[in-house]
Amino acid sequence: MPAMWALGWQSMLEQDSEGVRGVRRESGGMKEISFNWTVTAFLSGAKTVTRRDWKDSYAKTFKKGEIVAAYSKQRRFGGKKIGLIRLSQDPYKESTADIPKEDWYNEGMPVLEGEGVLIDGLMPSGFWLRWKTEPENLWVIRFTIIGS
Repeated sequence: MPAMWALGWQSMLEQDSEGVRGVRRESGGMKEISFNWTVTAFLSGAKTVTRRDWKDSYAKTFKKGEIVAAYSKQRRFGGKKIGLIRLSQDPYKESTADIPKEDWYNEGMPVLEGEGVLIDGLMPSGFWLRWKTEPENLWVIRFTIIGS
């Protein structure tokens, strides 16, 4: 069973009207990504990448330079807009076995570890190790936080 982190928190969210969990569009047409339990890492500026288990066809709709709304969780579940992000490159697929070491920081793991957040019942360091030893192919979305 894929890990919650690897699913981009999608296991916690219902299917939206576009058939993609964790991502919706604002009423104005801007895409949204919910960050759920990584909100503090996002707000601290530590989180600049997320990994998602998206369908290939959906992931390919995101493009470098696109501005996406960041939400605490899906709006229909009471989520609030927490920022805007600009994609720094087109999303790409990568095995978690090949995650670069610096992405420990870019994923906001030190913040989550310091807070004692559990990911699938594991501390972030244990989850990271599982990602490396039980790899999954996930979409990598790199971004810059540009505002609120």
